[in-house]
Amino acid sequence: MRKSGKVHRDFEGQWNQLSRKLLNLHYYFSLKMREKKDLIAVFLVGVSIRLLPELLSWPWLIGWDTPEYVGNLKDFAVKANPFEKSVWYGGYRLLPPLLNLLLYPFTFVIDPWYIFKVFPPILYGFELVSFYYLTEIMNISRRARLISTLTFAFYPVSLRISWDLHRNSLGLFFLIWLLAEIIRNRKPLRILLSSLFTFLSNEFTFSLGFALICFALLNDLLKRSRDRWVLAVKVLAFASGLCVFLTFLTAFNHSQLITIHNIN
Repeated sequence: MRKSGKVHRDFEGQWNQLSRKLLNLHYYFSLKMREKKDLIAVFLVGVSIRLLPELLSWPWLIGWDTPEYVGNLKDFAVKANPFEKSVWYGGYRLLPPLLNLLLYPFTFVIDPWYIFKVFPPILYGFELVSFYYLTEIMNISRRARLISTLTFAFYPVSLRISWDLHRNSLGLFFLIWLLAEIIRNRKPLRILLSSLFTFLSNEFTFSLGFALICFALLNDLLKRSRDRWVLAVKVLAFASGLCVFLTFLTAFNHSQLITIHNIN
């Protein structure tokens, strides 16, 4: 009888432990599903906000710079060389290549005119997703995350950038992602990818992203971080930023020399 009572207690203890694990697992998956639903909802809100003016103005483009983006993408479709200078507002410039590289495959099936009717709303949706991800990394409540993301969605500056500054908008998306990964500081590959994409999107976001990497690297060195993988990735991101900067600086100096020669 004593033996059977002990077996019963052991079984009851194991069952309670298994039940707790199952409840924790259910809570984890329900939380993950809720987060995914929030991300989908945030994405759809961003797309809807930005798609409405595109539909109202159909088939005409929105914004002052957007026709330049269309022409630039058409030129890139003819000669897909990211290191080739492009015509931009009447002059030749070496532009950050990531936007054209992302949109180039679509030029085989869609005219660039219509690409820039569809792409900006989608990009704005992803901007809101990256911002929501940043607030999630900051460990604030779900309600605060949603309110702050909606505030960002209707913020006039965010909307203005998405209007026709498409490289800036792309760079902002990756810059917010980079900031979130630096705060998290646990995923080396994500830090590297987000920094590279930030550098190659836009000149302004390159400056901000490079400053973030420098600050994060200096902070790790001063604190003598033991995570060598993260530290190595930040050093690699810093070196990549220097390479991008020197490439554009060389191209700028070369264009200045050509301009001076033509004037003379």
